[in-house]
Amino acid sequence: MRARAFVVVATGFAVIGWGVAVSAAAPVSTQFLHGTRPEHPRLVVRPHVVGVARVGGTLAARPGQWAGRRPISFSYRWQRCSASGTRCAAIRGATAARHRLVGADLGRRIRIQVTAANRVGKSTAASPATARIAQRAVAPVQPPVSISAPTVTGIAAIGQTLRADVGAWAGTAPLVYTYQWRRCSATCGDIAGATDPTYAPADADVGAALRVVVIATNRAGTANAASNPTSAVPARPGVPPPPSSPPPRSTPPTPPANSSAPTTTGGTQVGQTLTADPGTWSGSTPITYTYNWRRCSAAYPSVVLANAPQSYWRLGETTGTTAVSATGSGGGGYVGGPTLGHSGAFSGDADPAVGLDGVDDAVSMPNPNFSGPFSIELWAFLAGNGSTGATGYATLAGFDSTHRLLWQIAGASSRLLTQFDGNFFSTQTASLNAWHHIVYTFDGAAEHFYIDGSPAGSHPTTLPSWHSAFFLGAYDQANYMFRGAIDDAAVYASALSPAQVVAHYEAGLATGCRLIVGATGPSHVLVPADRGATLQAIVTASNAAGASSASASATSAIAGATPPSNPVTTENALPGTTAWQQPSVDGPTIEGYTSQLSSAPGDSVAFHVSTSPAANYRIELYRMGWYGGAGARLVGCLPGCTTDEPGSARAVPTPDPTTGLLAAGWPVTDTITVPSSWTSGYYNARLVLTSGPQAGSANSVFFIVRAAPTRKAKILVEAPVNTWEAYNNWGGKSLYADGSAGAPAVKVSFNRPGYGQSPMIWEFQAVRFLEREGYDVSYATNYDLGANPSELLDHKLVISLGHDEYWTKGMRDAVTAARDAGVNLAFLGGNDMYWQARYEDGGRTLVVYRNATTDPEPDPVLKSIRWRDLATPNPECRLVGVEGFGGIRTTGDPARDYGVDSSALTDPWLANAEFGAGAALTDLVGYEWDAIAPGCAAPPLTRFFHYEGAPSNADVTRYTAPSGARVLAVGSVQFAWALDGFDGHDAPPDPRAQQFVRNALASLTQ
Repeated sequence: MRARAFVVVATGFAVIGWGVAVSAAAPVSTQFLHGTRPEHPRLVVRPHVVGVARVGGTLAARPGQWAGRRPISFSYRWQRCSASGTRCAAIRGATAARHRLVGADLGRRIRIQVTAANRVGKSTAASPATARIAQRAVAPVQPPVSISAPTVTGIAAIGQTLRADVGAWAGTAPLVYTYQWRRCSATCGDIAGATDPTYAPADADVGAALRVVVIATNRAGTANAASNPTSAVPARPGVPPPPSSPPPRSTPPTPPANSSAPTTTGGTQVGQTLTADPGTWSGSTPITYTYNWRRCSAAYPSVVLANAPQSYWRLGETTGTTAVSATGSGGGGYVGGPTLGHSGAFSGDADPAVGLDGVDDAVSMPNPNFSGPFSIELWAFLAGNGSTGATGYATLAGFDSTHRLLWQIAGASSRLLTQFDGNFFSTQTASLNAWHHIVYTFDGAAEHFYIDGSPAGSHPTTLPSWHSAFFLGAYDQANYMFRGAIDDAAVYASALSPAQVVAHYEAGLATGCRLIVGATGPSHVLVPADRGATLQAIVTASNAAGASSASASATSAIAGATPPSNPVTTENALPGTTAWQQPSVDGPTIEGYTSQLSSAPGDSVAFHVSTSPAANYRIELYRMGWYGGAGARLVGCLPGCTTDEPGSARAVPTPDPTTGLLAAGWPVTDTITVPSSWTSGYYNARLVLTSGPQAGSANSVFFIVRAAPTRKAKILVEAPVNTWEAYNNWGGKSLYADGSAGAPAVKVSFNRPGYGQSPMIWEFQAVRFLEREGYDVSYATNYDLGANPSELLDHKLVISLGHDEYWTKGMRDAVTAARDAGVNLAFLGGNDMYWQARYEDGGRTLVVYRNATTDPEPDPVLKSIRWRDLATPNPECRLVGVEGFGGIRTTGDPARDYGVDSSALTDPWLANAEFGAGAALTDLVGYEWDAIAPGCAAPPLTRFFHYEGAPSNADVTRYTAPSGARVLAVGSVQFAWALDGFDGHDAPPDPRAQQFVRNALASLTQ
């Protein structure tokens, strides 16, 4: 649209085609690019930071690209900046290439300062600051739901005591239970003051039945459930019933009671439907049934086991005295009669915890005999001081008075303390009466605390002597006993890394059972979010006497959907490789371009390659896609995968002084005929040097393989190659002033190396998502849309990807005609169709003057200006639905959030996406974005998401054309980052956004 702060530079220095790079502030001269290199390190592409900007996440430094005498080494200094990103200070000790975000980073911005050094000297440059660091992701709070009804034990007679059991409940811990006993004859009424878990029947109860109502409360709300009534309370022996008690006029209603549990039937694969049968119930009729579905995940154990613990005790036994180790070694024992089956750390988890009374309860463990680095990990719920021996501290683990891990009790919060080497206190506190993830590690030189995934202090120490068995919840069963509960404890003969600790903590947040938002009917269609989990239906039966709940057995683990059979799924089942992701090496080493932007099977692809200095090379050809996450498959090499060929240095011509046009004009060095076996898609030709001082240097040349004319895929994906070229400043000229030496060009050529905006930035995430999900897709370029307009009619849906800013009239006419013929459209990017462009030289030159007066084109309809500025305005919103109003993310500027539009919550495109009122898609409004245009002559719009604020609004919309075609626009260039996490951008993948897109594509491909 206009000068950008974030531009990937494609220069003679081998561009990292798959990474995001940030441009240097000033253009680089042609002489520097292709002539003598400076001796000291000189910045070419600014450093940048990748990763999730959230407490607990890890940021990684990318040093940028530097020129100068080799070798060049890099050192790092992380800086914490103010919320505005203007004032920055070094973070003490943060000098590695990665930085894990902690509580002190919350609300601040982070940047990396890189120092490049060689034998001649050194230079320093800093990256842009990240978005403001967000709070750690936490599991959603689930309100209480009764799974099985409370029960009453004991004899309903005067002189006896009845005891209430709360039954089973789902909901976010901790749950607090209160009680209300009721007296029932024809109706039920509360018994004044009877609010304890026990109740002793009195004379007033004679002839009546008793029941208890349990009220469960947590942060999300309150729910209640009632027990079945007891038998009628008899009179005291020898005492007749009160004469004033008349016989009941009618049989009192009885509440529902489950006699056979609910069941579920149906498939257990994504896309199939589960249906609940309520089971069999007794009780007064009529009985009505309501349903809740819950999803249960067991992510935590698998993550723990993946890091090879020496012993891992889930502590979920409900009987016996043995604490089984999930690793098969190091089984423990329950001492003192602890409470087995205690509510655990993971809400709704079928595997509970062990409760310790602070008197004599503990769990004994065998001696781990650590001889080097080790870790102790557990989840703990501290209720307060124990009553045995000394108080003020609670023992988490230990085996004598100098080898123990303690929790200091100080008011409502506590610190951790070790005495393996003197007294070492944690730097952070943890609250009482809540579950916390506790990790202690020794790495060979120091001990480290972690609380809830965050570092909580380090201290130099030596290896403790593990000379005996140890306990959980005690160290000698005489002092500092633990009162509360412990769950999922493990020991490792290694020091868990900070990243592993975070992964364990976040897996714990995801583990357990949670209600599925909106899943309240007797049937549930399985969605991708259910994959790998088990599902359970909770049935609540209600009548005039009360309500009761019962649960169906959990299903087996939900399997992913079977991908439909099409060329894309067949292709992605082949083995992939990550070799294409090896970073490129800086320097004017190897570069090239193709004579064609796209080719079909049987067509030739011609390459023009330059090596500087002359050296041998080969071309590795990769098809880009999913491939199990590898991202690409090697499909061939030129001249061969184990051979190479000689290269030559090619000259860089001088730009045309009037138009700035610069075409390399290099000879063809290699050709390949596209085989019929190649599946349509994005292709990456990696130019790799195999000899000389820069051997191993590589660069990427992208091209599109179209489908054969007989192939009619449901979806056609359009690659925005015009935008690639518009920002390309190879040779010192692009369509932008900040990418040009002197005035910007008005004509740019595809006959030159480089990409101003690599497809790896905003397109590849959507490509990976589409191919991972198995959609029937084929691919084409901007140029192909206008060159072959009738081919658009062969598809159900045409998708525009990424930053699709430059459209010709032929392109727009073709897509408009397709829409008017009933073909659906999806714009999965932003800043779409902002400028009208023209082609010259058979599509090899892109023309954009941006000014109607200076553009020599005589036809006013073809002027290369904004569509809305034509003599007869034709704003892009008439086709896209939205248009750009200057929304752009500048250097250091945070991305914005899309808030869900509550009026669309019942739309089928939001089904199963688990959005509620006020929900937001974070960090997706970024780089450039579009909004609804007041007064635009487009059909009425449905708005799904909205950003309100500076510098302009942003919207996700849909409209239906008179032809019946539906048009989706996501309104932001970086929306695709929510679909896939390739390259670790600051907007992490969002399952809700993914489900929204799945729903949309299901509708748009019908």
